Amino acid sequence: MRLCIIPDIHNRVDLTKSLIDKEHNNVDKFVMLGDYFDHFFDTPADVKRTANFLKEILNDKFELLIGNHDLHYIMDHDAFKASTWTQEKFDAVNEVISESDWEKFKWSYLENRWLFSHSGIQMEGFSEEKLDDILNSHIEEVIENDLSRSSWFSPHGTFWQKYLSDTPYADDEHGPLNQVVGHTVLPKWNMKQFIGYRVYFIDTCSQNYAIVDTDLNEITINSTGYVHYYHPGEIRWINTINQTKFV
Repeated sequence: MRLCIIPDIHNRVDLTKSLIDKEHNNVDKFVMLGDYFDHFFDTPADVKRTANFLKEILNDKFELLIGNHDLHYIMDHDAFKASTWTQEKFDAVNEVISESDWEKFKWSYLENRWLFSHSGIQMEGFSEEKLDDILNSHIEEVIENDLSRSSWFSPHGTFWQKYLSDTPYADDEHGPLNQVVGHTVLPKWNMKQFIGYRVYFIDTCSQNYAIVDTDLNEITINSTGYVHYYHPGEIRWINTINQTKFV
């Protein structure tokens, strides 16, 4: 299986469409790593345009994964909301994306020893069904008890960790799984090699994407040609990371 992996787009719809057009005939499937919505100073019109784009690609050619900037448009509950959430943006997104549409979004996607998710997964004995059960049960608990905060899904909660020092590890009965993740904003993509598996961090604000051939067990990280001008908030985050810094 040949896959095109597209990390966090944050409303960069035109760039994403051009990338899809470029690779459409070269791959079997696209895997979108989540965080489709929200950016600094965006508007309800911006997120509605993104929602319309997602509606267009809800088909078998695409695997759409859930990021933290998507969950708070799926679940209207304070425990899941990042600071970028507004009622106006929530309403704009959900005018387009129906409940049945949201049900097609996934927490993870596994293909032949390659595991894809928004922010990385730590789990021994991994399966997509097991992860779904755990996360969905946690969401139900938060809602039923009307908790003000989710220890897993609040910003920087356990499931949305920034995995650069605490690298995700998941295995199944056949051993450890390679992982490709977004979420952690970087000025350049990063890879960590371990015994039996690799983890790739590819959220460079749409400057990179990946092609994974799961049959050959190969990955290439390609440039999109886009140059991102980092917001001061992004630079502050990057300067907290030991591996890569702006100077």
